[in-house]
Amino acid sequence: MTAKQSWTLVFLGAAMGAASRVGLGSLWQGSTIPWAYVLINLWGAFALAVLYGALAGEGGQVLAAKHQQALRLSVGTGFMGGFTTYSSFMLQVFKLPAHLAFSYALGSLVAGSRYRGDFEERLKKVLKEIN
Repeated sequence: MTAKQSWTLVFLGAAMGAASRVGLGSLWQGSTIPWAYVLINLWGAFALAVLYGALAGEGGQVLAAKHQQALRLSVGTGFMGGFTTYSSFMLQVFKLPAHLAFSYALGSLVAGSRYRGDFEERLKKVLKEIN
């Protein structure tokens, strides 16, 4: 795959991911807590873990290396990168009242670091059972 093809896949994926994030985010307005972005980030993190787990596992060997790279670039780096952005998270944190902003940011960091290992182990078990 050429560099131009790689850039194109990432660009197109990111455009679709960003458009999806904005579209979904606009459906749930008016709440003090940005629930749409919380759910977008949770779903995006889960989908990214499933994608990379599937591509790294034995099931990923079914796809040719070229297709694995295209999926990683277009869906992983592109779509999920545009869909779940740290800048959107920070923008939502800054829009919250101070006491909620601190709780939301700290809670996100703690939950992400606390459950990362547990989630990875459970995902590996599920993928092993499926294969």
